Amino acid sequence: KAGGVPTLSIDNVSVREATTGFASYDTYNGNSVLGVEEIINGDFATDSDWTLVDMAIENGGLSFTNTTATGTASQATSMVIGTTYLLTFDVAGRTTGNLYPRLGEWGNLDTLSGGANGSHSYVVTFDGTVNQVMMVTNVNFDGVIDNISVKELFNVVTEGTGDPLPAYPQLVVDFNPD
Repeated sequence: KAGGVPTLSIDNVSVREATTGFASYDTYNGNSVLGVEEIINGDFATDSDWTLVDMAIENGGLSFTNTTATGTASQATSMVIGTTYLLTFDVAGRTTGNLYPRLGEWGNLDTLSGGANGSHSYVVTFDGTVNQVMMVTNVNFDGVIDNISVKELFNVVTEGTGDPLPAYPQLVVDFNPD
């Protein structure tokens, strides 16, 4: 005590930025604000769990197999109407063609073409019309899609329109880190 006031001492403190992709969330100490995984076999470890049209699961990824048609890969989910979800996936090796990710009945969330290679994240509030995730490719898409994930996103910060805000830095303070 100093002058009758208790003294507090803290050591081993670290501060780090915690942002990932499109939404800001923290998984510190397992207290994740992400829900359970909605997708089965999103890493394409096996040749199962997806409905494929002119697509194939090969070498741990999803590939387009037809140069004259549109390819689709879809999987039913158990998303809840009005709930916000985080869709993430990776694209590698794409030099031509487009990819159109879909979640629910939002139509194409994006048109991935020239800058398609890399990791992609989308925050979507499920509208309840079609309970599935779908990847659609057009003629000549030559990339590989992998690590598809859909998880409920809790504690979503929104703007006045109710739309999720884009990524922003979030600081996490760790006391007594390992």
